[in-house]
Amino acid sequence: MQNEENAYKTDANEAAYKLVGDTREEIKREALSMAEKLNDPVILGALMYRTVQEKENANRLLKSILEKIDAKFAQMDERIGRLEEKLKTENRMETEMAGEEILLPKQDEDILGLVRRKGHVCAEEVRKEFGYKGPNAASARLSKLYQMGLLQKQQVGRRVYYKMK
Repeated sequence: MQNEENAYKTDANEAAYKLVGDTREEIKREALSMAEKLNDPVILGALMYRTVQEKENANRLLKSILEKIDAKFAQMDERIGRLEEKLKTENRMETEMAGEEILLPKQDEDILGLVRRKGHVCAEEVRKEFGYKGPNAASARLSKLYQMGLLQKQQVGRRVYYKMK
């Protein structure tokens, strides 16, 4: 029994070795065949031709991508130009409006004169100067002049100071 098992194992091993050896020989033959083909100038020429075609296709693809990117940049430049033109027009209109003479009440003219004299004032200073009972009226007048674009506003601590533009 022992001999039969050993004989079976030996036969199986020999068959496996033979199969591996045959496969190795087949792979060697294929490799040599490919090596011979690569030495053939016709095959080399065909490979080079195919490589050139692939390179041309890649270049065409890159060119189309660049054209699309350039088109998008042109659109963006056009949009930016329109926005800049619109901004210039709006600034021109604001300048023209600022150039118009603004008619103000006598008290507002006096407040502007005080701001010109002192450089900057707060609501409390305006209240004392013009004899208002509380700072609300003075603050409202200064705020109105600020909204009209005649004064600049700057907060220092809890106080808001106004100065000429």
